[in-house]
Amino acid sequence: MHFHAEIIARNEDGILERILRVCRHRGFGIHQFRAVIEQAPKLIHIEIEGESSRPLQLLSTQIEKFYDVVGVSIAAVQRDTQVLAVDDDVRIRRKHVRSTVYASISNG
Repeated sequence: MHFHAEIIARNEDGILERILRVCRHRGFGIHQFRAVIEQAPKLIHIEIEGESSRPLQLLSTQIEKFYDVVGVSIAAVQRDTQVLAVDDDVRIRRKHVRSTVYASISNG
């Protein structure tokens, strides 16, 4: 199952590494990772797209345990792949369709 996670955390030393370590240890493969830092409130917005056969609640519960994490939202993403013929070449285009399976927000 593909998933999309959005995490808001305080920008403290090592928070990105700890979040990535939890993903790896719990069996969640990461395909895309994005982090944006806000200077004024010292927050970091993290987006992770990945894949796993494990329950999404397992990842959410583990990330919420970190003191620096302010909020977590994780949703399953269903992907449909369509094959298109273009100038006698076959190309693959991915169509992303998101549907929420599990989401949680916490204020730490």
